[in-house]
Amino acid sequence: MTYKAAKVVIITEKVILEQVAEVIEAHGATGYTVFAAGGKGSRGVRPTGRAAVVDGFSNVQIEVITATHITAEE
Repeated sequence: MTYKAAKVVIITEKVILEQVAEVIEAHGATGYTVFAAGGKGSRGVRPTGRAAVVDGFSNVQIEVITATHITAEE
C-alpha cells in the first residue's frame, strides 16, 4: 500500500533545534528525524567530522514526513 506524502528537510544550527521541534509538533507532526549535518555553502564549510568550538553551533538536518504538501508549506 502506498500513500502520498511530502518530505520536509530543514538545516539549522543545533542551538535552536528545540524551538524548531516545537514548531514541527505544533503543526501536527508525531515525529521527526535529526542528523548531524555538514557541507559547503555561501558561509563556507561546516564539517561534521570535527567538533565545533561551541557544540550548539553545529548544524543539524531535520526530516519530517507530512501527509500533504500544504502542511509542509505552513
